[in-house]
Amino acid sequence: SGPIHDAGCAFLHQHYDGGGGGGGSPPTMAWPTNYGRLATATMFTLFFAGDEYAPGVEAVVSSFAGYDDHGESIQHFLRKHYSAFLSAVAEILKDETNVLGFETMNEPSNGFIGVDDLRDLVMPAPFLHAVSGFDSMRLASGEAVDIEYYSAPFVFDSMVTVNANERSCWVDSSRDIWRRVGLYDIDSSTGERRLLRPHYFHRNVTSNDDFVE
Repeated sequence: SGPIHDAGCAFLHQHYDGGGGGGGSPPTMAWPTNYGRLATATMFTLFFAGDEYAPGVEAVVSSFAGYDDHGESIQHFLRKHYSAFLSAVAEILKDETNVLGFETMNEPSNGFIGVDDLRDLVMPAPFLHAVSGFDSMRLASGEAVDIEYYSAPFVFDSMVTVNANERSCWVDSSRDIWRRVGLYDIDSSTGERRLLRPHYFHRNVTSNDDFVE
């Protein structure tokens, strides 16, 4: 299976092997837990407020893709291409008499935006691996973390070790967006992950206003 699933950065049904406190078939309605895991939370944060919370993070596109996006902020890159996708759909469907419209984004999330404390649960409810925002960053960086496992929403089962093989979901440590912007660091001697800015996403970095409001 892939590092994103193995590191606990996303729950992917195709890679579920019954481990991590589970067993058998993937649990029903496991997908909403991805809202609080690093992959989904990071992408929604970058899409809606990347310039605010990940300043200086730019899109890196392989030359074979035919894009000229180098040096473009990740927020602008994501929004530009998403808008292009919506335009393409609208162009194809505009003359279909049985189509009234289409949904522009199904069940979006705020990601980390507005989270008061990264040590708190980011998910809608504790289910499966109840990771905090900081837990998800620790896992993504390649740390094995003991996490509470819930067999059903709010039903605690046991403590389990997630990412026991210490896989990182980043291509290399220099691509770790949240470490780059100074949310946490790693002690060079002990390897301990240290949260430096637990309330980073609660306020607008520039104005100090509540971003969600």
